[in-house]
Amino acid sequence: MQNQIICPGVPYSGQISPGVTFNGKDGWTNGTPGLGGFHTWDDWQAYWTDIVIDPPETEIFTVNIPGRHGLLDLSETLTGSPVYKNRNITITLKYPGSGSQWHEEYSEILAQLHGRMMQMILDSDPEYYYEGRCTVSSQRQDNFHSVFTISMDAYPYKYQVADSSGDWLWDPLNFETGVIREFGNLSIPANGTLEITLPGSDLPVRPRITVNDTCTLRTQGKNHSLTPGVNLNLFTLEQESLTLIFENPKEQAISLSIQYRGGKL
Repeated sequence: MQNQIICPGVPYSGQISPGVTFNGKDGWTNGTPGLGGFHTWDDWQAYWTDIVIDPPETEIFTVNIPGRHGLLDLSETLTGSPVYKNRNITITLKYPGSGSQWHEEYSEILAQLHGRMMQMILDSDPEYYYEGRCTVSSQRQDNFHSVFTISMDAYPYKYQVADSSGDWLWDPLNFETGVIREFGNLSIPANGTLEITLPGSDLPVRPRITVNDTCTLRTQGKNHSLTPGVNLNLFTLEQESLTLIFENPKEQAISLSIQYRGGKL
């Protein structure tokens, strides 16, 4: 939680902090907002009053074949699962301040967000970020308040802030629904095996597997020979969890790292 200041007129339960963090594309460093990040309350003293996260539209491709009852739906032919278009996210913020302060704040927010590709973390959902292009508008509501509207044309999935190879961040972890994915700095024992279960991801991903010596990976009924360095495109991780078995025939342990960034709708 960034801040526990209660704004006048804003209901606050103590469970959801009143803001959003924005940062430039590729701005996260080890799951932490890097230099140049902005928090809507801490930096701009604007608190959200409304947020709308639209579901992404599904890409539909159908063919009308003469003599066939109904349309032939080919939407999942290439991928085996639904493909989604971008989604729209709209955040409404209220800013308490004078007219001259509003002009200054409006220019500041436009300069930092408008037309830019940004990553966005909601204080109420700190394990994930959205990514997309932002637009900003504002109006003076009365003598004491202004309203800012920030819209994001976002990719369909929200992404995990921490990838699987980094140290897990305990502060944003939801102990009821969160899943720890920490698969960096592992070791396959000499003349032994290592079994790992990867939690599933709504966003299909292809993990990067890095080893420092030759070994074998068994998963989904197939054997894969791993070579020293980065090994790519071996399998796809989808919604179901996946078991990996690494076999080391060598007399010394082999270092192992599995890297991927999962996502949810």
